[in-house]
Amino acid sequence: DFPKKIRERFFSRKIYNSGQDMYWSLFEFTGEDSEINLKTAHPEFKAFEWVDIIEAPKRVISFKKDNYRQMVKAFKPFIS
Repeated sequence: DFPKKIRERFFSRKIYNSGQDMYWSLFEFTGEDSEINLKTAHPEFKAFEWVDIIEAPKRVISFKKDNYRQMVKAFKPFIS
């Protein structure tokens, strides 16, 4: 769920969504960095960086950290 402050801001704009559903998938990227194109018509990201999976929870907003910790626990055994 979104924190109370964010939900209140949404509700004031008539957006009645109390949270997000997260679905995780694990893929192995076998291409080259040059194949990753962030310059699309409607970019979602400004940049990317390869980091150890352990870093993921440290890099997200506080209310998503627990979800990312769960993801790390689930995926870490499959990453060499």
